[in-house]
Amino acid sequence: TTREQISSEMWEELNRLYLFMISSEAREEYRSSANSFFNHVVCGSHMFQGITNATMTHGEGWHFMQIGKLLERADSSSRILDVKYHILLPSGEQVGGNLDTIQWMAVLKSCSAFEAYTKIYRGRILPWQVAEFLVLSGTFPRSIRFCVDSVDRALHEISGCPRSHFTNEVERLSGKLCSELDYSSTGDIFDRGLHQFLDSIQLRLSGIGQALYGEYCEWREETEASQAQSPGSQSQSLGGMTQAQR
Repeated sequence: TTREQISSEMWEELNRLYLFMISSEAREEYRSSANSFFNHVVCGSHMFQGITNATMTHGEGWHFMQIGKLLERADSSSRILDVKYHILLPSGEQVGGNLDTIQWMAVLKSCSAFEAYTKIYRGRILPWQVAEFLVLSGTFPRSIRFCVDSVDRALHEISGCPRSHFTNEVERLSGKLCSELDYSSTGDIFDRGLHQFLDSIQLRLSGIGQALYGEYCEWREETEASQAQSPGSQSQSLGGMTQAQR
């Protein structure tokens, strides 16, 4: 059902990456240089996204693909940030020390955000500024706020409802989270606790995904199951009537 909805170029790139992943070449590359292997996967993923944007009609199917990508992206950014803030700094290591700074640089690079960050925050890499950038930036494509805003926009493109209103539960949840991120500040986040805030974000992203499934997928599965059963039921009913008449 998915194959006929995507372009030939998308299928070829996806198949090319899949064939690489199951090949002996991939296993050898992973053993010799894990960094090279993962760079290969990253490049293939970027290629697929670029081909998708360039060759697929930007209609309902494309918007659903964007929503899936953006929910995953927001969740990944939140988890990368949470791991650094909650786990990585060793006991006894000074916050703002050399090791701490290197780890925050690694967090930014893991989110492909290092260069974008340094263009906005000129100077030292500070934890609260990294958190602000990865959570609240309205212009960086991998920030949580940017992703949630884009998810909300795509949902309304699918339903045709203006963004100032909502027609279903998934739009209500995405709009609510969008508004809260729009009006949050770094101080609000750290007063609450960054870990607690990110944990809440992850739960709410999961809630949006579940509501999306309930709104657009679950009822279709039930309808298809009902339609699959109805011909047999109808035949049995007609057969019963004929037998009774006889």
